[in-house]
Amino acid sequence: MMLFWFVVAALTVLALAFLIPPLLRKDEEQPDRNAYDISVYKDQLSEVDRDLERGLINADEADAARVEVQRRILALDKDTAEHPEAPKRTKPALVLAIVIGLLLPVGAVVFYLASGGQPGLPDAPADGRTPGMEGMTQDQAQQVEKMVQGLADKMKDNPQDVEGWIKLGRSYDRLGRYKDAAEAYRRALDVEIPTAQLLIEFALVQTRANDDNIDDEAQAAFLRAFKGMPDSADALYYLGVAAVQRDKPEDGIAYLKHLVTLSPADAPWLEQVQSVIDGVAADFGLNAQTIVARAPDTSNVEAPADHSVQQASKVNEMVARLEGKLKDNPEDFDGWMRLAKSYAVLGRDKDALEAYDKADALNPQATEPKVGKVSVLLKMSESSGPTDVPVEVAKIMTRVLELDPKNPDALYLLGFIAERMGDQAQAKRLWTTLRDQYEPESTDYLDIQSLIDGLNGAQPLPVQ
Repeated sequence: MMLFWFVVAALTVLALAFLIPPLLRKDEEQPDRNAYDISVYKDQLSEVDRDLERGLINADEADAARVEVQRRILALDKDTAEHPEAPKRTKPALVLAIVIGLLLPVGAVVFYLASGGQPGLPDAPADGRTPGMEGMTQDQAQQVEKMVQGLADKMKDNPQDVEGWIKLGRSYDRLGRYKDAAEAYRRALDVEIPTAQLLIEFALVQTRANDDNIDDEAQAAFLRAFKGMPDSADALYYLGVAAVQRDKPEDGIAYLKHLVTLSPADAPWLEQVQSVIDGVAADFGLNAQTIVARAPDTSNVEAPADHSVQQASKVNEMVARLEGKLKDNPEDFDGWMRLAKSYAVLGRDKDALEAYDKADALNPQATEPKVGKVSVLLKMSESSGPTDVPVEVAKIMTRVLELDPKNPDALYLLGFIAERMGDQAQAKRLWTTLRDQYEPESTDYLDIQSLIDGLNGAQPLPVQ
């Protein structure tokens, strides 16, 4: 009885964990049956580029591979056009950046939820079909299995390729082949010191492979991840679950109460986490009030690798390669765009601006370099939103709107600038144009409509 109640309550908590991510992703109420196939094909296109760069294939072979993969994507696009799904909403990249800057710096727990982390333990399908294969024809399913098997075969010749093992593990996980996924992650863990995130991914698939039971191997992985990421909601949650599964309810409650202390005061999941705590206490005859919140003991646990250091190292290596290539080919627009984005990731804002300017000079009609430059300028102005905007930003976005009258980033930001300047009519015109690009009653439509409805008494905009 206790276990049943705990699972029911826990699943409620897990459902809440999906309330934030949908705000950043497309609607999934009516999933596209071809979406998985297309995502796999796009991964293949990226893999072709990497193989060409590493010298594993020549240019002709790469072109042939791209043509074949693109043919398959076009075939799926045609099928989607002939059998359209419900419209999916999209979110302007700059809008997202501003919203994230305004709403999400409230702790690593919320970051975890917003970035797609999910403490979910799906049941295996009773009919033997794996979750990732649902909605596919037999031929499509066979093609996906063949592609995943191709990656598995490739890893036999590249056993030190950590990213390859991770990609294979994720592919198996999406197909519901949890035991295979766990083994692929183990191979990645064996190659180098793992990051906390890699440990969490492994522990999750290992738990799924064991019918939602957190075995000692998964528990150890969660614990090691927690040492490297002590504000990790997923690691902390599952360590609490593991303690309860091992008949250590006091520890489980203590860990869950610690999760509560890490969460923002207005977090929507707090009430449900508390209900789990109360339910476990009731079933074990404990007084949850007397149990002090505490974190799991990691004093004797080996720390994982520092993901930020590893990521920065990889980006620096990529930047060095790009810089070398652009010296030989300074007319490469895409190269300058990639370099600008890489500089931005590294916090090299001035270098990013210069790279965006060079890309812009090569293709003055392109809006991407201009929008990218604006995002860096907003960051450099230390603005958490369009309330303290450099004059140059307004000039750039005005040009973007001239090139693309329906550009959502320009419409959104220029609307805010107009509002702060006191030009309510202009703000309404811009936001109405933006709103009308979305389906009526969609989240985006209603969000923009709320901005329009709130047009009154704006404060003057500080300019630099």
